Amino acid sequence: MDKMEVKGLCNSVSYNTIIQALCESRKLGSAYRMFKDMGMEAGNDQQYVFAILINGFFREGHPDLAEDLFHRMIAFGLTPDVVVYTIMVDHNCRSGKIEGGLEYFNDMIEKGIRPDAALCNALVTGLCRSRQVGDAMKL
Repeated sequence: MDKMEVKGLCNSVSYNTIIQALCESRKLGSAYRMFKDMGMEAGNDQQYVFAILINGFFREGHPDLAEDLFHRMIAFGLTPDVVVYTIMVDHNCRSGKIEGGLEYFNDMIEKGIRPDAALCNALVTGLCRSRQVGDAMKL
């Protein structure tokens, strides 16, 4: 990677690909270090790399780190997109934190971000699993 950087061949797509591979290989520490090393000036794919890491932290059982990274994303001045919100809603609902999932859903709506089918499915599934079928039907 360092050789690619020196030659000017490494861009945000390269970094994101490697970070995603590290997350999928359960090497979150290495993925996060690379994220920090690339800095916020790495390109226009910043939401994508945040989504990769947030999802990785949730999948590996680190919801506090995922939530922290979500809030840091906002602190950096980035607006989470529907993909990031879907990750937040889905993982909250899967872990039985329906209220948390609904908070992210409502936050997204307040910001004018339109939910997609994946987000709605995550929320409906979470509500149904928690036996709140009536609320799911209202969506």
